[in-house]
Amino acid sequence: MFVIAAPVVPRGGGSATPAPATEGGVPSGSPEEVSGARERGGPPPKGPEVLGTVYLAMSQGLVVRAVARAIAILLLVAVAVLVVGSLLAILIAAFLTGPIRRLQTAVQAIAAGDFGQRVAGRLQRDEIGDLTEAFNDMAQGLAERETMRGAFASYVSKDLLEEIIRNPDVMKPGGTRKIATIMFAYFGNHEELPFLAQQLAPEIFVRIVNDYLEVEAKLIVEHGGYPDKFIGDGVMAVWGVPLETPDHAERAVRCAVAIQQTVLALNEERAKAARVCTEISIGINTGPVVVGSMGSEGRKLDYTVISEDVNFAARLAGAGAFFHGGQIWIGPRTHEMVKGMAEVKSLGEIEFKGLGPRPVWEVAGLRRASVAAAR
Repeated sequence: MFVIAAPVVPRGGGSATPAPATEGGVPSGSPEEVSGARERGGPPPKGPEVLGTVYLAMSQGLVVRAVARAIAILLLVAVAVLVVGSLLAILIAAFLTGPIRRLQTAVQAIAAGDFGQRVAGRLQRDEIGDLTEAFNDMAQGLAERETMRGAFASYVSKDLLEEIIRNPDVMKPGGTRKIATIMFAYFGNHEELPFLAQQLAPEIFVRIVNDYLEVEAKLIVEHGGYPDKFIGDGVMAVWGVPLETPDHAERAVRCAVAIQQTVLALNEERAKAARVCTEISIGINTGPVVVGSMGSEGRKLDYTVISEDVNFAARLAGAGAFFHGGQIWIGPRTHEMVKGMAEVKSLGEIEFKGLGPRPVWEVAGLRRASVAAAR
């Protein structure tokens, strides 16, 4: 227990009331005052009158408990501040690192081939937000290129596909004028085809047509051509666009000869199995064309070529199929470009409806030197 003693004096301690003497009759006063009074030879000064003494007792346990309570409160406050600070740190860290983690996940998905991956939203207007937007633009570009690659991979050569991917503007609406070589290939006998369509089951007839079209499309791609479109039993192909090649006419003629040779071997196999066989009539012409993506943007666009020379190539194939079948007919400009590498013979001038008389040549094969060079 703590005990505190305090003297009680009257208010206004400057009164002349004499203070009681201490034990032994010595007047009260400080030692300095008494000593000073003796040196001067006078009586010692008198101090203030003491009325009594107040004693204050306090339990030590009460003090200890109060101190302990204060310490406990301080500890609780400290723990609360630490917890709140930790939670705030976690939230801030999550806010800062969340977009980075989403970007990391999206990059891994892109690397795995998921080009449709996007980082949703732009929550931050800072460098991370700029990076997120740039990533989404990159992913969109990769998705478009992958779509284009998937759409054309089966129909164009590797070189032509890479050119389209590097310069996708060539496939956008609009047109340019270029020199190109156009090839049309039709079933060799137009009179027999409608008869087969009527006599055979639809799925069988379509399978026959597709067997031959598949051979033609494969060889067109292998020779660097662009299969423009399939027209019933026929196919239209172009060389020289969108990938410009100086030997586009030679490539087209080589492809035509390869088609005839492959179809000949295919017919031998089909004949052994008692299956329907047909010949392929091919027309090739070279000249200026308007090339570009034509149609309705957002609905359907066809990358194609249009000109009178395209029409003439189609007429050559159609006339060959109607008159003979299984031949390769070429126009004058193509003849000038391939006469040194192909065996040709003149068929004279043939009248074409709407075009008038035109000189025509038949390709009988390739010269030996040209075959060796191609290999």
